[in-house]
Amino acid sequence: MNCGWKFVYSSIRINIKVMKDKEPEEENRLTEAEQWALEQEMLDIAFENSYLVITKKCTFDDLLKENHKKGRSAIMAHDPNAGATYEELLNMIDYYIELDEPEYYLRCSLLKPMLDAAQK
Repeated sequence: MNCGWKFVYSSIRINIKVMKDKEPEEENRLTEAEQWALEQEMLDIAFENSYLVITKKCTFDDLLKENHKKGRSAIMAHDPNAGATYEELLNMIDYYIELDEPEYYLRCSLLKPMLDAAQK
């Protein structure tokens, strides 16, 4: 099961666009807070998935298989075929710094050498 990240990313973008374009029944409409929470959750998942692949804690194929088994998406914050760019790594580090938790500072310390190498 090797569908590329672009397919996964595109299908999520299409689903969000369809949700936004539809006029759902009033009782099914997401509030602004619910929409923000959904977007935040998708961002959390994308950064988590990218972190796992970038740091080689799992492969992209393994991530796809595992998430498929659990009925979850494999949203990524980077292109796993091309590797993370400087901007993507910087975004991940900034995101983890904003979370302000020790576990995420450790992640930053693992990503920083990759960021430095991507800058050159």
